Amino acid sequence: MLLSSITRFLKEQGGIAIKVLSYNAHDTERVHGVEGVSRSKGLGLIKQILQTDILVSGGGSILQDGTSSKSLYYYMGILGLGKLLGKKVYLMGNGYGPVTHGYNRMMLKFLLKNVDGIVSRDQDAYEAFARYQPKRLFNGVDCVFLQRSDQTTHADKPSKRPYVVMSLRPWKNDLAILEAVSDTIDKLDRLGYDTVLVPMKQPDDSLFSRPLLEKGGHVSLLEHDIEALKQCLEHASFTIGMRLHALILSTIAHTPFIAVSYDPKVASFARQVDQKVGCTTESISSEKLSDAIDDMLMNLEKYRMLLNENLVDLSKTATEQMELLMTWINDCN
Repeated sequence: MLLSSITRFLKEQGGIAIKVLSYNAHDTERVHGVEGVSRSKGLGLIKQILQTDILVSGGGSILQDGTSSKSLYYYMGILGLGKLLGKKVYLMGNGYGPVTHGYNRMMLKFLLKNVDGIVSRDQDAYEAFARYQPKRLFNGVDCVFLQRSDQTTHADKPSKRPYVVMSLRPWKNDLAILEAVSDTIDKLDRLGYDTVLVPMKQPDDSLFSRPLLEKGGHVSLLEHDIEALKQCLEHASFTIGMRLHALILSTIAHTPFIAVSYDPKVASFARQVDQKVGCTTESISSEKLSDAIDDMLMNLEKYRMLLNENLVDLSKTATEQMELLMTWINDCN
């Protein structure tokens, strides 16, 4: 979705040839209509960067060592290679952190002071990037907000009863999460709501969520399909989500949400759009989720109104930051 949002905007400007680093270059070309470049071919990758004018990091939380330092080094290596080869390098809608190791922060300081422009994904990332004193810095949003909210299609509801969408992911305390969510599904059933589980990352999220299907017919699993997910979110009463982009898509579908924060970026986004943070994964409990659901149902229209007001601003900012990128690109010519 990040890729389709950014490339659609760039194509509309005309005159820009787009190459995309990808784990599956063939599928990227087929789905998005751009030239795919394999991320894993070292010398070929260097050749591709040599042949380009501008290198853009298209969003996501790539600058973090919470997953591993290895992934951070890979992404810093790509951006650093671009600068080493004399290219203009921009970060577009990127998150930041956590970066816990002092050596990693030192390397990032050198890199981020030398890139040509940064658009942050949220306020927290903006403040983190500002400490590195980059050449250009814009307080932006996730590029997925370039998606037009009227692009969702009106399809049949996946459930006869009202339903709640849940987006779960594996995390350190898997058993505690599943136990709390299982109790929450029971509560929703008593209140007259079905639960639709939506895995955002395959196969991880799907495998993690499958044990909950044993609870019976009021729980279903939506296999990964972005259009089906959009339609599902459009008709949902509200969303309970761990994955950031499940909450972002819920926002685009005008559907209020309760965040379960496994990472600061999740709570940060919920605050940005004035939605409910039910709990963190570390403190998760059925009681906290129950209280959050009670509050959501009592104030559903208020949360929906706040969401819609913020969505207008987010969509506007997403367009502004892409126009800013075009200004930077044109300055290179």
